[in-house]
Formats: sequence, structure tokens, C-alpha cells
Amino acid sequence: MNGDVEFSRAGVLEAMGRLELAVHANATPGTARTPGTGGTTRPKWGKALEGPLLHLGHGLVLQQTAAGPVIGTATRALLEASPAPDLSTSSGRALLQDSVARAQELLLRQAPTIVAGTSIPDASVFRPGGAFVPGWAVVPRFPRRRLSKPALQTETAIEAPFRLQISPSIASGWAHATRPVPASDAPHHVELWHSRLAMRATDGTVDERPSPSRTVRAVWTRDRDGTTTWDQPDPNGTFSPEFTHSDTTPFLGSLDRGDRHMIVRQTAETWTRGGLDDSTISPAPVEADQLWLSSLGAWLDLHGAWDTLPYSEQQLQAILTWDHIAPMGRDQYVRVTYPGYLFPLGHNATLVKVTERKMKSVSPSVAALYQRMFIVVNERFRVYPESHHEWPFGRVDLGPLVTPAIDKPDPLQMSKYFVPQVAGQAFPWQLDALDREGRPVRLHPPLLW
Repeated sequence: MNGDVEFSRAGVLEAMGRLELAVHANATPGTARTPGTGGTTRPKWGKALEGPLLHLGHGLVLQQTAAGPVIGTATRALLEASPAPDLSTSSGRALLQDSVARAQELLLRQAPTIVAGTSIPDASVFRPGGAFVPGWAVVPRFPRRRLSKPALQTETAIEAPFRLQISPSIASGWAHATRPVPASDAPHHVELWHSRLAMRATDGTVDERPSPSRTVRAVWTRDRDGTTTWDQPDPNGTFSPEFTHSDTTPFLGSLDRGDRHMIVRQTAETWTRGGLDDSTISPAPVEADQLWLSSLGAWLDLHGAWDTLPYSEQQLQAILTWDHIAPMGRDQYVRVTYPGYLFPLGHNATLVKVTERKMKSVSPSVAALYQRMFIVVNERFRVYPESHHEWPFGRVDLGPLVTPAIDKPDPLQMSKYFVPQVAGQAFPWQLDALDREGRPVRLHPPLLW
């Protein structure tokens, strides 16, 4: 029978390659993103409206979408994009009256959808069963956020890298020899054991050929153990003190606790956008070019990339890309990139953190981790419209495109903003600008990342 397991070392190893994996509920199959592809996604409705946002009074708003008009409660994100009229003023009352009239005209042509949980008072002309909203108006059920939790003892959870628990999906399998394998050139050297992550074929066998579907998700980080804020949005767009970018706790590591927290969030958790429909931000798994397990530690070759705009719009910290190479449980090369901008110019820029294992001294000969950070400018120039009357420049070219290694920013400031410094001094960027009359100007100011 398929479930029978011979009670021997060879039998257990054979079953590991044959039987379906027992995995975490959030370790679902998926295809990893490729860096630089997919563009930026916008909410289905919310801040990126397909039609105007109309205020209806009583804390209600209407959005015109491709699926038709939608009525729901005005969320904070929506009110930030389109503030409600100030009813204490005559102009505000006039704006609301005009908005209601436009909504009524729209609903006479097409029946709306009402967001689940929306409370519409009887005093509203938009109550179900009234002149503008039929009593059978559809109330959809939208997906809610789905957060992760620690893996059970019966579920796959591999702690690699340090403090980060990853898991493949049920679409994966393990490939390995079931009996001892001596070295071809030294038969007295015998491999104890190792297993390689592969894909499960339709016939039940394992396929080790490269595949973008050979992925893993980070289902938990031990940094969350005993904390109380990991399941909450980042306050004011910054981490709580429990998840700041502290790279020396408990020692210098390739990933800090903030990195691990974001990797779990972006690979295994579904968060809501905050629009009328409460549409979700779907996680994306990490491609595992190599995941080998052995008695000497794990061998990792992992690559993750994400669209960070939906997270930024909800003031959630996010990682742009993550590359992790680690033979025998020892980080060799790790690169983490963070999305951002340079203020006040607005040029898109990426903060890069690279950690490498190097031997820098002959004696003592120690292979230690060395870390450096720098900024890459993704927008070489920006053109500013004439409507920006208070801005003196029509175009600004920014250099250099890659900074020298910068001083490590304060962990608390790294998740908010900081002035890049080199050797303790603010880094002087080179701005080649054209003023509104086309005259060239060169400046060397510090900028805020």
C-alpha cells in the first residue's frame, strides 16, 4: 500500500520521497515572482478609483468600479484619498448635496452592490428598498486577511536561515539516496545523509529539474514568539520596537528581525488593502533554486521578489527582493533590498544591504560576516509639470546612480527616513537641474531617503 513504511533507515528514506508532505496551512503552492516583472499593481478599488468617490452622508461613500457602483462605509484610507465635505460650512453642505445628487443619478441607471457589514440607516435615501437601492442589492463576501501562526509539531518547519521557519508546499517532494553512498574516489568516506527539495510529478515521482514552482514560504519567525504586535499594521508606517532593523541582536546576522518579519508577511500572509471591498494583498513565495538538508546543515539558494506598492499604500513596511546563498548552514552571500524615494526630489531609489562571508586576515583565519549598505537610484531624472509653481526646477538629473558604501543608519530611523552618510558626513548628491527658464544649475545637497 502507498502508506506502508518499512521500519528501517532505507524504508523511512524511501517513504520520505514517496509520501505527500505534511505542511503548514499557509505553505500553499505558487510561482515565484521574477525581479523587475509584473509592474505595479493597484487596488481593484480604493485609492486607484475607476470613477469618482461620492460621499453619501452618514459615513457612507459610493465608488464606481468596472463591476458597477459599490456602497460601503468610508474607511480611513478612502477618506485620506478623498476627504468628506465639512458640513459645518455652507460650501461643505453644498458639496455633499452635489455628491448625493450625482450618486442618485448614477443609481437610477444601475443597481449598486453593498459591501458586507455596511450599516445604512433608515434616514438615508440610499437604504435598501428605497427609491435608489433595491431590497435585493447584492451583499458580497470579500476575503479577509489570513495571518500565519507557528507550525505544529506534525507540520514541516525548517529553520533555515537563522530564526526563520520555511516550508515547501504539498506540490514538492524530497529526492535522496536511500542507502549509504561512498565517495567514488575514497570509498572509506561515506555520506551520512542528505535530501534535496524537488517537485512532485503527476505519477508521484520527484522531478529535480529547475522550476519556478519549486518554492518555499516563510511561515513563521521566532522573533514573533512572545510578542503582541506582529499581527497589527505598522504604526504610522514604521515598525513597532519589537521588529526594528536591529542587525546585532543577538549578533550581526544577514537578516535582522525586521527582515524576517517582512518575509513572513510577504510570503505566507494575506493582508487587506483597506478599500471598500477590503480586497487583499496576496503573498508571493520564494523560488528555491536549491534547498538541501543534511547532517552538516542546510544548503540554501533562495530568491524572492515582490510588488511592494500595495504594502506601501497601506503603510506596511516591505522588502523588494531577497537573495540568500548559504552552504552547510553558513550564510555566504545575502542581499536584501528595500523600496524608497529621495526627498524632496521624489526620485525612486533602492536601499541595498549586502552581507558576505569573507576571510580578511591570515591569522587568525576566520571567515566572518561583513555587511555593507548603499543606495541605487532607479530614476536618473525627473521632469516636474508647470503646475508645480512653488518648485523652481523643470527637470533634475541625479547622480551618482550608485552611492559608495554608506554608514549604517540608526535601526529606528531605517524603517522611516534618514540622511545617508559616508564617514560620518551627509553624502553630497550631484543635481544637474534646469530651472523654469531652461537655465542649468548644479547643486550638491544632502537628501533624505
